[in-house]
Amino acid sequence: MRAEAERTFEHLLHARNELGLLAEEFNVRDRRLAGNFPQGLSHLALIRAALRFEDKASNRGDRHEK
Repeated sequence: MRAEAERTFEHLLHARNELGLLAEEFNVRDRRLAGNFPQGLSHLALIRAALRFEDKASNRGDRHEK
């Protein structure tokens, strides 16, 4: 379950534009961002997910330094 969540998270990171921004929508067919760029909601969720992964990794002792 965690591995799948991490793969989905990494996939989301690759969907960001050249400024690191996420749009409201992602056009799957054209493989591009669509809609507005609501910084608060999309980025808050991204940061919370990253922090949860970090917390879980440090609790297990398998934290990777980059």
